[in-house]
Amino acid sequence: MIRAASVEGSQDLRPVLQLMARNGIRFRVSEEAGNQVIWVSKESEVALCQEHLKRWEELRESGFTPIAQPSAPLSSYFSGKGAGNKLLAAVWYAPVTSLIILVAIVVALMTSLGAQVYNNSPLLYPNWSGGSALNPLSYLQILSQAETSLEYIRTLAPAFLHFGIIHIVFNVLWIWQLGRMIEVNQPKIVFILATVFIIYVGNTAQLLWSQSVAFGGLSGLVYGYLGFIWTMQTLNPQSRLRLPSSTIAILVGFMVLVAVVPLGFIANAAHIGGFIAGIIAGIPAALFQRGSRSASSET
Repeated sequence: MIRAASVEGSQDLRPVLQLMARNGIRFRVSEEAGNQVIWVSKESEVALCQEHLKRWEELRESGFTPIAQPSAPLSSYFSGKGAGNKLLAAVWYAPVTSLIILVAIVVALMTSLGAQVYNNSPLLYPNWSGGSALNPLSYLQILSQAETSLEYIRTLAPAFLHFGIIHIVFNVLWIWQLGRMIEVNQPKIVFILATVFIIYVGNTAQLLWSQSVAFGGLSGLVYGYLGFIWTMQTLNPQSRLRLPSSTIAILVGFMVLVAVVPLGFIANAAHIGGFIAGIIAGIPAALFQRGSRSASSET
């Protein structure tokens, strides 16, 4: 997409975005150095976007504050109506999250929800030895055993493998909720790198802890996203990434509960490893965002 304009992060852009949507302008909004950046799909829409912003600014300077319509007319940005329209809009703004879910669903169908996964399946973590210690050296030792790019991919693949309908539904719903929150509020490259890092750490933690390749699921990534969001809202209170304290408490409480209760089919190490990886990934992202916002406010 094409960068059309940058507006101070504290401004409520919803009225002008709704106007752009009603006029058929395809756009998305990202955060960059504390500012809101508007991207459009065509060169011809750049001038239209800037004209809308100019008119909006003139109205604000004259003392009139446009109010966003409560009926969420951003849906007019896409063809179609109703739930399908909203789903299309969500996919448009969060394509990486949508792709993760799509791959998980395809894998579930191909493997009959994990029933047709065999010992040498490329969906299983490579049967490598990394010792029993959960430390950075073990993670590096694991990576050093990869001889092809496919083997690197196999360290991530178990995340897309699910065993049962409840397993995949639970994970997909939380990925859809948390993944989209992060993706639309962070640069795509940050979101992708954080996702890969979380999946690798969670999967490898489970391998090292259980000494078995018989595991799978996106729940490690769910907890990684939770850790990322929690870190962002803690270290950068002005971040748009926020979850209610009750939601964080419930999910963390569930993670602790299933770790304490002896349930052999739960990948506890993947949960904990993913959660810690999300926190680690969130620290530089939060500090950079906070520093960028401070520098922007000083200039």
